[in-house]
Amino acid sequence: MTPRATALLLFLLLLCGLAACQSSVALLCPVRSEKYPPRSNYSSNLGSLLLQRIYKEGRILFYYNVTEGDPPDTVYGHFLCRPDVTADACLSCIDKGSSNIVTSCHEWKEAIIWYDECLVRYSNRSFFSVMESTPVSGRSIPLKSSYSDFFRAALPNLVWNTTDWAVASVSHYATTNLAGPSFMEMNVRAQCTPDLTRPDCRHCLAVATSIMNKLSDMKQSAQFYLPSCYIRYEISGSKTHAELPGPAVNGRTDSEGGHRKASVRKWVVSSTITGVCLVTIFAGSCILRKLVANIREGKEIGKQVRSINTSKDLRGKVLNIESRAEVAVNNSGDKYSMRLCDIRMATNNFSDDCKIGQGGFGPVYKGMLADGREIAVKRLSRTSGQGLRELKNEVALIAKLQHRNLVKLLGCCIEEQEKLLIYEYMPNKSLDFFLFGMRFFCSFRTIISRRLD
Repeated sequence: MTPRATALLLFLLLLCGLAACQSSVALLCPVRSEKYPPRSNYSSNLGSLLLQRIYKEGRILFYYNVTEGDPPDTVYGHFLCRPDVTADACLSCIDKGSSNIVTSCHEWKEAIIWYDECLVRYSNRSFFSVMESTPVSGRSIPLKSSYSDFFRAALPNLVWNTTDWAVASVSHYATTNLAGPSFMEMNVRAQCTPDLTRPDCRHCLAVATSIMNKLSDMKQSAQFYLPSCYIRYEISGSKTHAELPGPAVNGRTDSEGGHRKASVRKWVVSSTITGVCLVTIFAGSCILRKLVANIREGKEIGKQVRSINTSKDLRGKVLNIESRAEVAVNNSGDKYSMRLCDIRMATNNFSDDCKIGQGGFGPVYKGMLADGREIAVKRLSRTSGQGLRELKNEVALIAKLQHRNLVKLLGCCIEEQEKLLIYEYMPNKSLDFFLFGMRFFCSFRTIISRRLD
């Protein structure tokens, strides 16, 4: 990527950051980091990593480690989404985080930004599989409720159970809800980056919990974000009040002071909006002028910018097609349907460590469901000849051929761009024989499938 293309790419990120509607819940620009000069190799590698690598992989994964460039200008980065968010929400959060992290930590070689749905992080040093508990970002909201004592007594045990489940989970994520009085509810959530070992995840969450325990009183919400993990709780319901009392004189509200502060706030808000509008207009004119100049000179910058928008449109069309296919399968009344998020958690997001073989139509992974059942997941390759019709035929056929000497079909999954068949991971060799051999059975399956059609 040329220096001019890099400058324009980062400028677009800055502009997108200014226009972002939802702010981050935590932002860490480590003070130990150094700055990189504009239009440098590091700047170019960072732009490629955020838009071309992290954004691209974010369309199909909920966690990914990536590097860009050669030493000494290598950029290390990763993103992490909550396993229970949709693919669209994950991608939207990554897009927003990639823009805002450049805006908020401009020219710093290391930065971390947390949202409710995701995390985006980059650095000039390798931090993969390294537990880091500093720096810490935290925030809390006071709780005004007559049931504070109830939640204060229940919180320690709820936090302990949630962190314990997060450590044990393959995705290092857990969430717990507790119903309280008067339709109130407490939610506790904990998550570590999946590249940590279980002891490191437990250590990180223990640090976050110890910081949270130092709070002097019960809060409506409290959250503490570390580079490698976070923990948070929130109380919701009709009986929670986060309003703070205003200044009072002789037991009455100082209305004159309140009006004065309101006027100041209005002036600050109007000035900020005016400034943002002026910056946006100026930035837009600069971008337009640069784009016209690059088109005339035959540069590749316009193609890169258009490719980003094209990938978004194409992805929307693909998701639309796949969603229609998924609705068609669900409407067919197929009782074997399973959720993609459950399969991802069972196979550690299709980790190579869980891969047990490669068949003619794609790889097979071992895994364990939340209820303790061991499974084998046949992941049909996107380049294979097996499509939605063939998968439905195979499900119908195997359901009719259930036998104690054959592997048992537990379910199937058609979500996003995945087509999966889930079998029980059997102690004898019947699973290997069923998934990777038995050419005669494949021919027999084709004949039966035609009859089923």
